[in-house]
Amino acid sequence: MQQTLSNEDYLSTLTKLGDKSIDLVLTSLPVYHVSKGRRGWRSVHDYTERTIKLFWELDRVLKPCRVVVGSFQEPGDSPSFIYSVIGALLMSTGFMVADTIVSKISTMQAVSSNRLNRVLNHTYVFCRKEEFTNFEAAGEQENFFDITPVEFNEKLLRIYAKEGDTIYDPFMGTGLTALAAKNNGMGFIGSETNTAQFEISLKRLEAAEQSVREIQRQHEAFESMLDLD
Repeated sequence: MQQTLSNEDYLSTLTKLGDKSIDLVLTSLPVYHVSKGRRGWRSVHDYTERTIKLFWELDRVLKPCRVVVGSFQEPGDSPSFIYSVIGALLMSTGFMVADTIVSKISTMQAVSSNRLNRVLNHTYVFCRKEEFTNFEAAGEQENFFDITPVEFNEKLLRIYAKEGDTIYDPFMGTGLTALAAKNNGMGFIGSETNTAQFEISLKRLEAAEQSVREIQRQHEAFESMLDLD
């Protein structure tokens, strides 16, 4: 399946995607530290408005009865920030929260001795409001505790996508979703503005491709030995 990685802003990528062309959006939205702000976002209001505009575009490219699965990391200086963003999304877009997945990622660490918000990760499944009763999802139960980030994404893909689907990640980072999609026989489109992270994602996928080629080479050599016998 084709893997298309772009070192550009997600809005630039979205303008190139056709209507109803994406089977699943799987992403982890950037952290916004309320006290420090973040480059590119002038304020909490700006962050919220940009997220709303993102979901408007995702509504355009997402196929019917498919979902947006997004992990929102709570900023350490304002744990309630994420809930205000989600509230604005529900009021200003055609999406609703269909499910919440709580996971324990093995690499996460607590930010302080009395707070565990970075140990347990909260992921929200957004569906269109009119599709709440019939959006596509597998019936299998998955265990989301003590897993790696790639395992986490692969489990989500098994629930909300199938082999041959096209996955989009507007905040690709170092390519964990891309790798998970590749491992599960799915196409992938990703956007990432950070050049260093983009380069890591390219190297990660190339290493995975080399591993596949090596396995194929060993398999072909083994088959040749059997033919000689």
